[in-house]
Amino acid sequence: MQRRNFLSSSLAALAPAAPAKKMIGIQVGAVSFMDEGVEPVLDNVQQRAHVNTLFIATFTYGRGIAGRQVPGQPLADHGKQEYDLNYHGGNYTVIHPQYYGSTVFRDFRAPDHGDFDVLDAVLPAARKRGMRVICWYEDVFRNDLPNIGRLQEKELNGRNATTLCFNNPDYRGFLTGLTEDYVHSYPVDGVMWGSDRQEAFSNALGASHGGAGRDPGRVTCFCEFCLKKGRAKGINIDRVKQGYLELEKFVRAGRARRRPVDGYYVTLWRLMLRYPELLAWEMFWTDSLRETYQAIYETAKKANPNVEVGWHIWARGMRCWRRSRPVRMGCCYRGSIPRCG
Repeated sequence: MQRRNFLSSSLAALAPAAPAKKMIGIQVGAVSFMDEGVEPVLDNVQQRAHVNTLFIATFTYGRGIAGRQVPGQPLADHGKQEYDLNYHGGNYTVIHPQYYGSTVFRDFRAPDHGDFDVLDAVLPAARKRGMRVICWYEDVFRNDLPNIGRLQEKELNGRNATTLCFNNPDYRGFLTGLTEDYVHSYPVDGVMWGSDRQEAFSNALGASHGGAGRDPGRVTCFCEFCLKKGRAKGINIDRVKQGYLELEKFVRAGRARRRPVDGYYVTLWRLMLRYPELLAWEMFWTDSLRETYQAIYETAKKANPNVEVGWHIWARGMRCWRRSRPVRMGCCYRGSIPRCG
């Protein structure tokens, strides 16, 4: 090999690889495509922000990622100039029953837009533009849904919570069924599931945005599935319950400005040392969430090994630096996440 060719090939080998194309994504709900049309929405996000990835809100009962702007907040400068006063939520694609044999929760089609299937409508247009499509579904439900009570968490006092239990087989069956449905039924590029929740200890303390008014006694989960699983892991359930009752007293006293003699920090540490079961139950809940992540991941990869799987990250306690108030951050096509004014 000539010296010149040798040097050229060597330098080429040392040159850095071309950087991968950056993901520029935006979350968008079915209502935007209904209001403005599929092509105009895609024109808008491509021309204004060079978006190449759509995080389409395929399932949620929360209006934060699927509805129009929240009432009381400024409307976007495009689309219908009105709020969703009758928002319901649910699944914005066709439900294929064969994937939901492991759950009693099967009636969850969103009634908001009739028989409109957001993936069926958007995928062909996105493909023509070279845009990727990710199913964005979240852990938010309503209390008035058929059979939902059988999936909900149990609070310490025995009442049903509004949240669903990760150790409940019917909820696990629903999540894996929904994942399999999306990946098998549509040529999507990926799925992203989000759970804006946290553990009992953090909830009792109110350690989240807007959490200062949370009832410290409404901690979870103490359903039959969690109790059985916890005991199998060697956790003393009676001690867990007693610890949370004592923690509730501590939090209520603090909110009433009844400062402990030794101060809040020392008293809280003493409580945790006396009841280490508090943190054991905290870890138990976290492990159950991660097992849910694993179940969704394995289901998606089994259906299509090439599909990408990701998670929405729960950011607790975020505050606006300008006004020292809680704020939700994000990038949403219709501005359903409140602005920081």
